[in-house]
Amino acid sequence: MEYVCPLCHSFSTYHKSVMKKHLQRNSPCSNVSHQNMDNIFNIMNKTNVELVNMVINANQSQQQLQSTINQLQQEKSQLQQENSTLRTENNLMKTIINYKDCNVKKVNDVSVSGTKNKTTINDNSTINANTTTYVINLFEKENTDYIHVPNYLQEEDDIVRLVKDVHFNEHHPENQNVKFENGKAKIFKIPFNSSKKQWKTMNTEDVLSDLVMNGERIMTEYDIDLLSKDQLDVMESISDIIGKYNNNKFTESLKNELGLP
Repeated sequence: MEYVCPLCHSFSTYHKSVMKKHLQRNSPCSNVSHQNMDNIFNIMNKTNVELVNMVINANQSQQQLQSTINQLQQEKSQLQQENSTLRTENNLMKTIINYKDCNVKKVNDVSVSGTKNKTTINDNSTINANTTTYVINLFEKENTDYIHVPNYLQEEDDIVRLVKDVHFNEHHPENQNVKFENGKAKIFKIPFNSSKKQWKTMNTEDVLSDLVMNGERIMTEYDIDLLSKDQLDVMESISDIIGKYNNNKFTESLKNELGLP
């Protein structure tokens, strides 16, 4: 702090002791009484106290500011962690969605086209379901991630329900690899005498039998250690019926479920 002589107004210093000597010198600036000198020193002391208080307040303000900055940094760090968690959850959800819809892609030889409520598969093997193009899985190569086998082991005819949920499920057009038209049936597969995927025309009864056999395959590939005794009994009963009666019981039930003549 700069001190200016209150008498001559021409002398100044940053040291109070120097100013005091200036006022007490033999040749003072003017006639000044001791009382006036005391007043001047009181003013200087008071000013100095105020300066100290200002410094203290400034230090306190700086500490408060630093505390606020530290708190804001902690909140920022917490927000970054939360955002990271949200991004991780979002990526996980995208991965699940992509995994369930893993068959969606541009198709050259097989496509699917249809409306929101109905999907139509034509001879050109084109399917457009809800403006999304799906690749049709080969027969016996279906996506069964959404099939929980124990739910289809309550009774023997559940195998028919399983076949419908796999091959005729409107929510999974990628598995619609069988179609029935004009008394004939077609399966999307690779014939023995060819290396190219194609729709193969077959007898309707044969296709129905193949559908039941494929349903049994899906059932028996499930981990039997996760099944109850009752569920295992139903699975064995289904296999026995398929072996003894050449699928006739289940193929008839499936034909009725599909509304085939």
